Amino acid sequence: MVRQPSRAAATAFAPGERVRVAARPVLGHCRTPWYLRGKTGVVAAVQGTFRNPELLAYHKPGLPAQVLYKVRFEQADLWGHYAGPASDHLEADIYEHWLERPN
Repeated sequence: MVRQPSRAAATAFAPGERVRVAARPVLGHCRTPWYLRGKTGVVAAVQGTFRNPELLAYHKPGLPAQVLYKVRFEQADLWGHYAGPASDHLEADIYEHWLERPN
């Protein structure tokens, strides 16, 4: 039986809200791409609450569960010399403990 993610948990961020991916060093397993760290995007969707894969990788229970967000980034904000259309974007699933409010 596949367990469905919980959607009842309180979330720190809402769709449409600007967020920044924390730019902190990582020791061990990490599910947040290095090229997104320190970058600002917009929450596109709240995916639900899941056990933390950074802890699951070490055979721990992955608790407390973390809210997972789909965050949209403009390609031009990620790559300094991006020559594609201005409407191009990238979406990534980022766990709440990696997100912060931009200054």
